[in-house]
Amino acid sequence: MNVIDHIYDIPLFEGLPKGQHEALARIAVNRSYKKGQIIFSEGDDGIGFYVIISGRIKIFKLSPDGKEQILHIFGPTETFGEVPVFTGHGYPAYAEAYTQSSLLFFPKNEFVELIKKDPIHEWFIPNLRNGIVANAPSNSRGKEYNDAIAAYATK
Repeated sequence: MNVIDHIYDIPLFEGLPKGQHEALARIAVNRSYKKGQIIFSEGDDGIGFYVIISGRIKIFKLSPDGKEQILHIFGPTETFGEVPVFTGHGYPAYAEAYTQSSLLFFPKNEFVELIKKDPIHEWFIPNLRNGIVANAPSNSRGKEYNDAIAAYATK
């Protein structure tokens, strides 16, 4: 399967015209991770987001005493790391390959430029907002994420 075929399978991009799928494929970067490999750490700069092609990704936080709290385990066609693309904050948790995984990485700068200049913007922001709100923490950060997406959508 090529990159564009994978993009068609991603729920976040469902319903986009073919031209937009092709534009997304041009900026997507294939990345592979071995089981246990850290993808990003809490607080790292939010340089882009990921879509899982195969494998599973564990999202977790560490308590002050070093205990791991698993927040979510994502699988194929699911996205993670989207929030920092729009909030300007670092990644809010750790991401680790739970199994051998193949991912598509969408760099922040290229992605933001694409959605600003392309009609994808009007369609994508509400879709992204719905996905992020559904997966956002139930604490005040969830509200912050929703507010950031809302603010971005009005730019």
